[in-house]
Amino acid sequence: MAWLNGQTEGFAITAITIGELLTGVRLLPKGKRRDGLEQAIEDVLLQWAIRFPYDEAAARLYALMRETARKQGRGLSVEDGMIAAICAAHGAQLATRNVADFDFLSVAVVNPWEHAA
Repeated sequence: MAWLNGQTEGFAITAITIGELLTGVRLLPKGKRRDGLEQAIEDVLLQWAIRFPYDEAAARLYALMRETARKQGRGLSVEDGMIAAICAAHGAQLATRNVADFDFLSVAVVNPWEHAA
């Protein structure tokens, strides 16, 4: 992915994202595909040493984001709201294919699959 290769600063991952990734892979039937994906996730986690936790600052931003979503009639899952709040609390960019899920929130969002390096 060109965007990923073009980044010069360190990467971080949220604790919520780790949970989403591992849940997704563990819901798959046991077998080579599941094992391969689980190993790929573990390899990525080794590279991204920085973990952003869900803390009080993120919790406060989460409440504001949920309020914004409700007022605008937009859906916002608990997990997506927590991830967005964590990124906002750390001044970090949120990388996702699902930009539309976050475009109404006060967090910087990039689609790495569409972004040139």
